[in-house]
Amino acid sequence: MSYQHTLKEFLNWLRQNDNSIILAMHEQADPDAVGSAIALIHIIKILNPQIEVYVFNPILSRLSKQLLLHLATEFTVYSENPEEDTLTPLIILDNPTIPEILNQADRKIILIDHHVNQEISLELLFDLRTQKVTSTAEIILQLSRIGNIPLNAISIKALLAGIIFDTRRFLYANSSLFDNVTYLMRAFPEAYNEILPLFTSTKSIAERIACIKAAQRMKRVELATFQIIFSHVSSFEAAAARSLIFLGGDLVIVVSRQSDHTRISFRASSDFITETSISLGRDIIPLLINEYGGTGGGHDGAAGYNVSINMNLKEINDFLLLTLTKFLCKEA
Repeated sequence: MSYQHTLKEFLNWLRQNDNSIILAMHEQADPDAVGSAIALIHIIKILNPQIEVYVFNPILSRLSKQLLLHLATEFTVYSENPEEDTLTPLIILDNPTIPEILNQADRKIILIDHHVNQEISLELLFDLRTQKVTSTAEIILQLSRIGNIPLNAISIKALLAGIIFDTRRFLYANSSLFDNVTYLMRAFPEAYNEILPLFTSTKSIAERIACIKAAQRMKRVELATFQIIFSHVSSFEAAAARSLIFLGGDLVIVVSRQSDHTRISFRASSDFITETSISLGRDIIPLLINEYGGTGGGHDGAAGYNVSINMNLKEINDFLLLTLTKFLCKEA
């Protein structure tokens, strides 16, 4: 079955479904996840107005919170016990793994994602994963185009926000991407100019301090001529990781620990990915999940990991250093 045919089958299922639906995103959900959720909810309501759509435990990034404020919209949060409510279908958006609390064998699960695919042990109702697009927002847009479903102004800006964020303002682009952007702007010519200021504002003081602290605390290890940078902050780990790449790191690992959870952000330079063939989303994140549990995913050069424990900083850095040494020695 072709990917487009699977999208059509999913749309048909939405038309016929008579249950509520749960949407779930990754922790610190970024504008791609949030923008995709907003537009998908709109599409579902057009196809089947009777369906109630709930968002499970929406933990949003600072930029995603600003996006919701800009769009003057909010999610209806799922408040039931998901372990007791296994009949409600689940749609996982922009997340290659299924949250453990929602992972029941008898639940209908749909996965919509564009990251590096991870092995899924249970059968999915629909598997809408593809790496042929630059953002999950483009998959949602494909649903709209295939189903000839009109998008409103909020959905158009939400999808543009997702595309702008995940392509780093079109740094990662192809002809299909620009076709999708053109399609959106034909429907709403001012959408791009209205949404762009969200991505051009300066970093907050707290975010800038996190980047400075990450630089102060960084530890450099040279492996096979590559500069591997380890650091830790209490928040804004993704921004800190990006800043250390700009300082000259080939691979940057920034850990953020709280009393009840740990987040790790990974960034790699294009040279590191090209010369080593290591994919952060494919090769590193699954090893962490296998070793410590948790969830995560990403691309070749950018990935994130989350686990509901306060990890020992030395232990996790040692594990990652040993893992990278094995990979790079094998490559050498």
